[in-house]
Amino acid sequence: MQFKKFLEGWASDSTMQYQARVKKGRARESSIMHAMNLQCNLTVTPAPNHDDILRGIDCYVTINRRIYPTQIKTRQSNEDLLFVISEDGKPGRDMKTQAELYAFLINEKLYLIKTIAVRKVINDLVQLTKNEKENRINLNYKGVDCEISKQNDPVTGSVKLMAFIPPSLFTDFIDPIVSPCRLTI
Repeated sequence: MQFKKFLEGWASDSTMQYQARVKKGRARESSIMHAMNLQCNLTVTPAPNHDDILRGIDCYVTINRRIYPTQIKTRQSNEDLLFVISEDGKPGRDMKTQAELYAFLINEKLYLIKTIAVRKVINDLVQLTKNEKENRINLNYKGVDCEISKQNDPVTGSVKLMAFIPPSLFTDFIDPIVSPCRLTI
């Protein structure tokens, strides 16, 4: 009987939508890794599934003989970087990742940014907005317009705290050797 309930839950619309979103995301990540290898002259190795699921690592990028666990993120609709800070009050994927680099693809530009720099900015933004009651807060941080927003995930139903940050805020942390690199996918 429990197995039947499990199967019914597995086949629910939200689960199917989630699985389709994950499948599409993995295909996109694969295309990005391939393009990083060919167009940016980086050595990129896909991470095993357990690293992706348990550690938030999509691939390993070699720069100057050093291997960096990396999480790939893309944005096609806006010119900012999107981070999931928390989900239902627990740390979000972007705060839990064990990756050392984010590889952001925004409108055919690849940015490699150290996760430690991203976390510092996010922690600062959260501190600046911790007493706010609004669901969406726009603020100027070090001369750059950023946004912190609470949103309901339509697929999972969870409440996510999101940060939207322009890549220009991280110019001191972007590896000048490889980034930004133009990718055509």
